[in-house]
Amino acid sequence: MLVVIIVGGIYSGIFTATEAAAMGAVYAFFISVFVYRDLSLGDVPKVLLNSANLAAMLLYIITNAVLFSFLMAHENIPQAMGDWILAKAFGTTAFLLCVNLVLLLADNVMDPSSIILIFAPILHPAAMRLAVDSVHFDTSSTPTWKSACATRRSGSTSTSRAGYRG
Repeated sequence: MLVVIIVGGIYSGIFTATEAAAMGAVYAFFISVFVYRDLSLGDVPKVLLNSANLAAMLLYIITNAVLFSFLMAHENIPQAMGDWILAKAFGTTAFLLCVNLVLLLADNVMDPSSIILIFAPILHPAAMRLAVDSVHFDTSSTPTWKSACATRRSGSTSTSRAGYRG
């Protein structure tokens, strides 16, 4: 029923995707408290506090990545890295292979959101200057940085897992 409410509401135009997420949360809350009785009304404040703590941890990670990305942009590091990549005279295939290798290495120490916020301003302009189509660049690099969620436990992935464990 939850899927019907979310997808049906979006496709029928009753609410947007963000509003659908809120409606899904309200529906799940109603079902867990009043239908299945898995959650008592006395436990709701504790659950909300735990959710707020988890959200704060994840937002802290994202905020630091945005700050680092801003500092890199302020110091013109993306332009310098793009010029260095172009000076190596890579072809488009070699460039895409090197991008995937760099993203695989970054997956070992960073979460996917931070990887996007830090490496996109560096690699995307270099790809454009090498005449790599944006769609091709994104579809070739997305599986690489997304593999971080499935292959290791660091960054926001382990933070959210630790938050769920309590």
